[in-house]
Amino acid sequence: MGQADTPADPPIKDIHTFYGVLNLRSTEPGVSEESSTPLSVDNVLWANTVLAAGSAIGLVVYTGKETRAVLNTSEPETKMGTLENEVNKMAKVSYPPPGTSKADK
Repeated sequence: MGQADTPADPPIKDIHTFYGVLNLRSTEPGVSEESSTPLSVDNVLWANTVLAAGSAIGLVVYTGKETRAVLNTSEPETKMGTLENEVNKMAKVSYPPPGTSKADK
């Protein structure tokens, strides 16, 4: 039997970067073995990955709101053309909010 821990960098949006270490320790009486294996993006299998051949042993590092799929999901930005932006600016200048002009008083 043994113990393991995996210190890793906090989750980030960049899917091309991952740094961690897999530390393994033996817990058998009289046996004192430790090993560390560096982990990088080359060791990553993304969600819904299908292996064509062979096998893999996996370890889940990030879950829930920390997954890259969730981090990379954001509200789409409203696309407005330059002309629309200029018209909006002009409309705001031309028509002040109610109650702010001298004619309203």
